[in-house]
Amino acid sequence: MTNNSQHYPVDRIRRLLNAGFDEADLVGLLQDKFPQLSGKLGLGHGLRKDEIINAVMDYCRRHKDFTPLLDSVKEHDPELYADFADVSQQPLYGSSIKAPPQRGRKFALLEGEVRIGPWMLKAKVVVAVVLLVIVVGVCGTVGRPMVEQWTAVWLRTLPAPEIAPSGPQITVKAGEGIAIRANAKGASRYEWTLAGVGEISGPEGAAVVYTAPDEPGMAVLSVTAHNSRGASPPTSLMIDVLCPTIADAAGTVPPSVAIASITFVVNGVEQVVDDWGLLQASPGDRVEAKEVTICVDRFEGSGGRVYVEFNPVDDSGQVITSEVTGTIAVAVAPGLTTISGPDHTWTIGGDWRHFSVVVVHYPDSFWKTASPECEENTPYICEVDDYTIVPIR
Repeated sequence: MTNNSQHYPVDRIRRLLNAGFDEADLVGLLQDKFPQLSGKLGLGHGLRKDEIINAVMDYCRRHKDFTPLLDSVKEHDPELYADFADVSQQPLYGSSIKAPPQRGRKFALLEGEVRIGPWMLKAKVVVAVVLLVIVVGVCGTVGRPMVEQWTAVWLRTLPAPEIAPSGPQITVKAGEGIAIRANAKGASRYEWTLAGVGEISGPEGAAVVYTAPDEPGMAVLSVTAHNSRGASPPTSLMIDVLCPTIADAAGTVPPSVAIASITFVVNGVEQVVDDWGLLQASPGDRVEAKEVTICVDRFEGSGGRVYVEFNPVDDSGQVITSEVTGTIAVAVAPGLTTISGPDHTWTIGGDWRHFSVVVVHYPDSFWKTASPECEENTPYICEVDDYTIVPIR
């Protein structure tokens, strides 16, 4: 048994027990380390947490030895123990520690001493706040992460988590998934929330998988770190969901319009053909284009109008002009848009090789487009945004 109880920071030990243990933890601690005290307290009779803490503190004080208690705390929660021990930059217990100084008394600083009164402490706080404001104002977004780290250390709170891939914004193709990880020093768990389109694999964990929907949109994914001291500020990541296909002949005037799929009807049976897919048809089959689905990424303002043109091509590579037809023109809107096919039925000829399907875009713009020959005698009013070849097999 030691005889140095006066060297233990009793108030700090009490806060340590209160922060790191619940009632069940305290009961287990007493039963394992202080069986005599456990029997005297009668822990099965519903003692409150503060009553158990007061009893164990009194027991250690009377025996003039807090070492077994602190060793148990260190074993139970090393991180929390280290945070409390770090306050004085000395071990939490032992003959070398001094009682916590009070305001207005002498503070030992290295080899000398200085008297610090209450007014000096207030002045230090004011100076620290002013410096913090100056750093944020001068450094802007560059200095803000550093300030957050300093503030987290000063206040003993968690910093905002870092996210990989980093933001503030990333892009994901529609229908695809991406793993996103979070990291915050000292965190024991992470909580995720999603606003907008798509879904995540779960609300907790150091990593989640974000799965984009089948069409473009926006989402905001946020993560908060937690530990025994509380929660961190959240970190947010904007996710821009793009079209699953890219326009092969994107014009110069946005937005760009891409073909997502074409639904044909062959002898009364539907066939959905994706971009650059095959059409199962034979000579003599009757074929209709029921509908075309186009995809447009998010954009600002008016997108103009668009229509889709179908060009049958023979084995020599020549367009069969008598069989060329197209859809009606529709307004361009973000996301997926389905356009009704042309009111026309083709009879597949023996020399038909494929359909060349072209997206013609009429932007609402005073600027010239990139296609001076998009339409005969109407230069620069439209441009080809996408095309696809649908082989006939």
